[in-house]
Amino acid sequence: VLSKIIEMEGDGNSILREEHHRILKRAKDCESSIADLRTTTTSEDTSGGWTKLGQTAGTSKNNLFLPSTIYYKLADGSKLTCRIETPIAESLLIPLLSVLNETDLYTEWLPSWTMPRMGIRSVKELSKTGLASRKLQIIWVAPWPIQARELIMNVMAVDDIDHNGYCAVRLSSIPIEEQQMDNIKPDPNCVALTFEGTFLFEACQMKDSSVDEPLLLVTLKMRSDPHCSVVPKSVQNFATKTVIGMMWESFLRIAEKVKDGQ
Repeated sequence: VLSKIIEMEGDGNSILREEHHRILKRAKDCESSIADLRTTTTSEDTSGGWTKLGQTAGTSKNNLFLPSTIYYKLADGSKLTCRIETPIAESLLIPLLSVLNETDLYTEWLPSWTMPRMGIRSVKELSKTGLASRKLQIIWVAPWPIQARELIMNVMAVDDIDHNGYCAVRLSSIPIEEQQMDNIKPDPNCVALTFEGTFLFEACQMKDSSVDEPLLLVTLKMRSDPHCSVVPKSVQNFATKTVIGMMWESFLRIAEKVKDGQ
């Protein structure tokens, strides 16, 4: 809504400041990513180079979510795109949004290992521009000789439940020129990671007798480019067959704990 107001007020005029243009660009980007998710179905597993990993085992203690379906594809050996779909109980929506909104919880569901030392080293909130809009810095480490990666990104929430029946959270890496305008100083010891992802929450058409309340469908589609010239096949397999599913299961379980007040 804000982007449409700015667009109408500023059309053909010079009243828009740089920050307005940035808000408008992020809003259009978010709108486009949501449209992509809502018009694309799980038939992706049979076309477009997608690989279907199958369904993860549902591990909800209180029947709050059903098994997840994961699809992925790799380009140039390191650029990863994946899509995850999970039917959830309606009462799990607010806890899931809370997990995405709490910076301190990111280290709980983003995967890390001590042997070998690999995964999230730190998550830091750089600024907050609204109740659900902020900038984060995430640093990821990997075994030698892979250099640490840094992701500086915007997190923006969209609530369109009343008009179109969905809400979403958009995550996207911040271009270097925008970082400079905001006086954000990247870590000189890290390589910048390019990332974009959208969480979409909407009504689910399926029914399941194991869940005693209406179902919602949560879908995540994300793309990442670690800017690696070569990624060993073993690392590719580990990322696609282990890391993605582990991250998603942790995300759901943390939300379940939040709902239970833990």
